[in-house]
Amino acid sequence: MTRLMSQLLDIAADQHGFVTTDNAKEIGVDPTQLRLLCARGQMERRTRGVYFVPHFGIDEKTEFQEAVLWAKGRGVIAAESALALWDLADANPRRMSLVVPPEYNPRRQGREKYRVERRVLPDSEVTWMDGIPVTTPKQSIQDAHDRGTDRNLLRQAIETALDRGLITAAEGLELTHVLKDSR
Repeated sequence: MTRLMSQLLDIAADQHGFVTTDNAKEIGVDPTQLRLLCARGQMERRTRGVYFVPHFGIDEKTEFQEAVLWAKGRGVIAAESALALWDLADANPRRMSLVVPPEYNPRRQGREKYRVERRVLPDSEVTWMDGIPVTTPKQSIQDAHDRGTDRNLLRQAIETALDRGLITAAEGLELTHVLKDSR
């Protein structure tokens, strides 16, 4: 195995199998090398600037990591997508939800896969799961509610988050009241 591929595999191992052109530049590799690796079948181009190393295989976090990298690391998984990442409810959103800073405008290519909201997320509303930025369980439920997610999914998310100790009893009560008040 070449030194180049070894370095790229190290990066991909920390990013659920993904490498970006920015990652390549950081280790002194010309991004055209990534295209050559794709031509040899050692990588797959997923979207502009985002490559997948098939050696790692697909797992339950792959699509979430890809979404964050699509947004150049500035996106945070939110709303129903966050409920799915946290495995709080049987959520299966059609498009991955991301929150990005208000001044950031992600590229157009790939937009059909992602629902982007621009807003400031306080640090207290963001956490990390397996290297992926995601809104906290409480904020994820609140965002899903604000986007009109089915009430049964929201109740399921609240109950699961309470059972797992991901939200406090007071937060669960607060979220339950939000559900009741929005009828």
